[in-house]
Amino acid sequence: MSRRSGTTKSLLLTINVIWSLFFVAAIVLENSAGVHAGVDAAPNIEEILKAYDVDEDDAPDCQVQDMEKIICPRDEKVCCGDISEIKAHCANLLGPDVVSKSKLSGSKSSDNTASDAYAGCINYVSYHIVEHDHFACCPSEVCEDWLDNVFSDFDGDLDAFDVHDDDDFDDDDDGFDD
Repeated sequence: MSRRSGTTKSLLLTINVIWSLFFVAAIVLENSAGVHAGVDAAPNIEEILKAYDVDEDDAPDCQVQDMEKIICPRDEKVCCGDISEIKAHCANLLGPDVVSKSKLSGSKSSDNTASDAYAGCINYVSYHIVEHDHFACCPSEVCEDWLDNVFSDFDGDLDAFDVHDDDDFDDDDDGFDD
């Protein structure tokens, strides 16, 4: 009898091990399928950045940190560097097909009325908010300091900020159009 109970215990142990392995394999397969499904469901960067090809007043809020990690340059100095560096970053992010369709590329096939992901990317990334009306969405302590210096250079002269002077707008609150 003891031989038989030892065989039964061994058989039950083997069955338990097999079920445990099956259960672990099912979890691994489910997780890997979820990862692949996540890739398919990933947001389209081009579509997101098209939303930023608008005037600042019409722009959506900046993206959440996970998206910023994708959109923003790793080198935070790029955001307040030369515009050509920002354009290069956006071109690398979006690829040549998107850039070639951009109204900024000078392409005759581009639709100048359509939202433009390349222009939206430049608006999103760039800290050149004074001279180019960009949005400064990417986190950058270096560029925050740079922007503070830009603002301090104006010495309180708010008219200096109006680089796009609009003669039809009365900005001195005296009630008369100048």
